[in-house]
Amino acid sequence: MGAERWRTGGAQGSGSPPAGSELLRNALGEHLMESFVQNKLIEWEAYRSAITDFELKRYLPVL
Repeated sequence: MGAERWRTGGAQGSGSPPAGSELLRNALGEHLMESFVQNKLIEWEAYRSAITDFELKRYLPVL
């Protein structure tokens, strides 16, 4: 499901595969490519949801 969201633009919005994805797909095969995409989606979600020191310092006192 996550890889499909990425392909259709649901996760990051662009819907465009990364540069060289066909090369990767040919080199890794379908199964490893799907695992690679899933891992990148997990990595992106962790990055996207991280709270930085700047955000803590800037916005926590407002709360």
